[in-house]
Amino acid sequence: MPRFFLTGAFAAMLGLLFFVIIRDGYPNAREVGTGLDPLTAVVVRSDS
Repeated sequence: MPRFFLTGAFAAMLGLLFFVIIRDGYPNAREVGTGLDPLTAVVVRSDS
């Protein structure tokens, strides 16, 4: 049960992160998410 809860919280956090990136735009993602995690690094790399 705790493992499932942690996985769900992590997935929700990633979803919120992607929502913020998409809403605010890629330049803000490049500023905020430099080396934050591999997912944002991929987003920044694909933009440039």
